[in-house]
Amino acid sequence: MRKVKYIQFIKDFVIRCEFDNGEIRDLDISGILNKNGKYSNRVFDKDVFVTAKIGEVGQIYWDGIAEMKTTNGEIIPVEYDICPDFAYLKSNPI
Repeated sequence: MRKVKYIQFIKDFVIRCEFDNGEIRDLDISGILNKNGKYSNRVFDKDVFVTAKIGEVGQIYWDGIAEMKTTNGEIIPVEYDICPDFAYLKSNPI
């Protein structure tokens, strides 16, 4: 499994990613995420887009823009993420 090691926002909805194999690739989320999805649509807010981080397993994620129901029925905010393998396969080498 590939891991994202570093990200840089290079233009609207394009993230330059450095992967653990040394490759640098551009990930254009406008071509892979649903702009009308319940949670993915939030990533298309430019102010939210630039808050992406790298998680412990090399995923790209946005804090608190998705929701989950706990076992007691409480709705809590959770991260919305892009799997590092998916990011690798859907990105373009530069």
